[in-house]
Order: sequence, then structure tokens, then C-alpha cells
Amino acid sequence: MLDTAGAILERIICDRLEFITESPEGLSDQQYSFQKGRSTIDAIKSVIATAREAIADKRWNRGTKKYCAVVTLDVKNAFNSARWNNIHAVLRQMRAPDYLLRIISSYLSAKGLLWGPYCGTSCTTPFYASTLEAT
Repeated sequence: MLDTAGAILERIICDRLEFITESPEGLSDQQYSFQKGRSTIDAIKSVIATAREAIADKRWNRGTKKYCAVVTLDVKNAFNSARWNNIHAVLRQMRAPDYLLRIISSYLSAKGLLWGPYCGTSCTTPFYASTLEAT
């Protein structure tokens, strides 16, 4: 029963976060992750369109052809290495309600790594990207 209640709570929190991130103070239009109806494919199409526009004109005789470079990053363990106090600060900027900030702070502060089994025992090691203060 607790797993079901936890899943319901996570869904409610997710819905409320989506409402905040889709508001005018929410995520940038250039943000593709965590946005309904936007995918990695959409991000790639946007990059291709920008590159095509940059190189569309002629280069010679006072042309307006521009140069374009594409730089990509892959962040290993992005969630685990995210600074949780920065997540908290951005949610405050987006005017997330205090009760939601407290729930998310509690959720993030309870994260740990379950590993094992060694000698028949599993161990949990807490990890902290940063400390969060409930407001």
C-alpha cells in the first residue's frame, strides 16, 4: 500500500512541477528536456536549422555567410551530480509554493545508494550533492 501511496504522491508532485515549469516564469523555450511534446529529436532539428541558416549565404565579395560550430556535452550521472540547492533556487525563481519546495527538499535529502549484497547484506550509503534547507 505504501508503494501505491508513494507513486500517487510522486504523480501529484510531478503534475504540480509541470504546471510551474510551463508557466511564463518556467523553463526557457530553448529547453527540450522535461517539456511536454518536446524531445531530443526536436532539439537536433533546431540545431540543424540554426546551422543551415548560419551557412546559407555566400562567403565571397562581402557575403554574409557565418561560421557555425556545434559543441555537445554528456554529463555522466547528471541527476546525482546536480547541485540540489541550485534546483531549489531555480524553483524559488519560478515561484514554486513553499510547501512544494519543502517536499522536494525532503525528497532530495533522503537520497542514497543501495549496493551489495556482500556477505548476504545490502548496504545503503547516503550521498549529498549539496545540503538543502527547508523554507
